[in-house]
Amino acid sequence: MAETRSQPVTVIGAVEKPGTFQLQGAQTLLGVLMEAGGPNKDAGSLVTVTRKSDYGRIPLPETREEEGGKFTVADLNLKDVLAARTPAANLPIQPHDVIAVSMSRQQRLVHANGLRGQNQDHARQPGRSAHRDCLD
Repeated sequence: MAETRSQPVTVIGAVEKPGTFQLQGAQTLLGVLMEAGGPNKDAGSLVTVTRKSDYGRIPLPETREEEGGKFTVADLNLKDVLAARTPAANLPIQPHDVIAVSMSRQQRLVHANGLRGQNQDHARQPGRSAHRDCLD
């Protein structure tokens, strides 16, 4: 009997169906975005992929290390990924990757103006981002 291991990938932000999905075999960034229903009407121009360094470095030139090398992060142009114009569309996704589709500037302003109480305090923390919270 073959052993089944959990291979979650999390998609957050401006997508139709945000959530955690189980990788079924080899999947690409474009494929996982489509599994999440694609970007919604509030999507901005960036998609960010964050990977724990334990799973290897993201193999793209725009990749940077964060938190002392604990993570690698790549900010990619969403339109280029969706149109498969760059190698980023075919980026192999690894278990525990977090994919975050940005909201448009207009939607970020509406969201920030609507924050109250502890959510407002959380939003003000410098360097704090939702996609890293998913990896902790």
